[in-house]
Amino acid sequence: MHKTTLGSWHEPYPESKIPVDIVDGMAELQALDKPAAITTCAQLAEHFTDTILQKHSDCDELHLVFDRYDVPLSLKSATRVRRQGDEQPVSYRVTDTTHIAKVPMKRLLSHTKTKMDLTEYLAAKALHTFRTKEQEHCCGLGQ
Repeated sequence: MHKTTLGSWHEPYPESKIPVDIVDGMAELQALDKPAAITTCAQLAEHFTDTILQKHSDCDELHLVFDRYDVPLSLKSATRVRRQGDEQPVSYRVTDTTHIAKVPMKRLLSHTKTKMDLTEYLAAKALHTFRTKEQEHCCGLGQ
């Protein structure tokens, strides 16, 4: 099964029957379309958060979870290196004004440091947006 089909799960808590969605943030980001109108990281974060909220508007609680990228000797890090092949990844500085208009999503996510910085950035932006909504939300980085 492809990772994007595993991007989210919808389960009620057994004792309370509250609909809860647990969302794999990186799977959703990798599956996200990046329209030409998105030229900065701030616009990407807004588009990402709006897409997540729209896809999961029917749940009462949303958990947005990201992988960690600071574990150097993990099976995932070895897989990332293998997938990268001979192409050298490019590290981008992730700020509100970072210009990403002509950067394909795959290229943006090719460097481990950029992925780590982007997940922290998106989690913070999403949490800021979530605080204005009526649903219960939380964001976190994996252990």
